[in-house]
Amino acid sequence: MIKQKIKDIKNWISIGEGVWIAEIEYKAWQWNNIRRVGVTKQDIQMRPKATGKKLKLFDDDIYYQNHRYHCFITNQILPAKQIWYQYKERADAENRIQEIKYDFGLEGFAMKEFYATEAAMRFITMAYNLMSLYKHVTTQTNHANCSAMTSHH
Repeated sequence: MIKQKIKDIKNWISIGEGVWIAEIEYKAWQWNNIRRVGVTKQDIQMRPKATGKKLKLFDDDIYYQNHRYHCFITNQILPAKQIWYQYKERADAENRIQEIKYDFGLEGFAMKEFYATEAAMRFITMAYNLMSLYKHVTTQTNHANCSAMTSHH
C-alpha cells in the first residue's frame, strides 16, 4: 500500500519553508513495472493554504494530521523537485481549463464547419481572458486612494 511506503520515508529533503520532498519506488498490483513516485509533504501550520491530502490510517495519526501530501508518478529522469514544480504549474493550467469548460461553455460547442468551431473557441477564450482581466482590475485595492477617501469622512 502506497500510504505505508510514504509513512516509511525517512529521507525528506527540504525544498522551501514547510515543504519537503522525497522519492520512493512503488508497484501497484495491477502495474507491470515498478514506478518512480515523488512525494511532497507540506506543513499545514506553516502553509495554511497547502493543497493535497491528509494521510489517514496510521498509528501515529497526530503527526500525519499536521501535513498534506502530494504524490506524482513519473518516468522523467529530472530531479524530483523540478518535476514537482512542473506538475504544480500544469495543475494550475488544468484549473483554468476547468474554469473555461464549466463557466464559459467551452465544452459541447462543436459545429459542422471546422473554422466555425475555431471561431467559437477563440471567442470563448477571449471572453474568459476579458473577464479574468476585469476581475483582476476590479479586485485590486489602491491603498493610497482608500486612505484618502476615509480621511475625508
